[in-house]
Amino acid sequence: MPEAVAQEARKQPAVPELIRNPKAALQEAKGRLGSLIESSNAGLTELDHLLERVSKEDWTFSGMRKRFGALRSRAESARASALRAVDELPGNAMTALASVGRARIQDLSKGLKRVATRLEGPAPAASARNGSSPAP
Repeated sequence: MPEAVAQEARKQPAVPELIRNPKAALQEAKGRLGSLIESSNAGLTELDHLLERVSKEDWTFSGMRKRFGALRSRAESARASALRAVDELPGNAMTALASVGRARIQDLSKGLKRVATRLEGPAPAASARNGSSPAP
């Protein structure tokens, strides 16, 4: 029992930093508040720039109609150029094949066969593992 009383006597009550050293605590709080204010001001400045940029654009119905019209024309031109490229592809392939020698065409054929076997390869192996015979 006397040991418990001695332990309580040894424990010092926790004194907040503000009471022990008020000047240092206030300086630290002032520094933290200053950094918070600086970061919030930077965020507000960035927000102001973004709002300024958005406010310059025309958000009325007619302005949006113009914007969608411009996007539609860009999409149509991209579609036309893609279709043109697809239409020209077989001719370009034939030109390339005609300009190379027989050995290059055979190499290309072998490469295409390898790709085809890789794409179709796992199916027969899976049926053989299951014990079923492949369909004729």
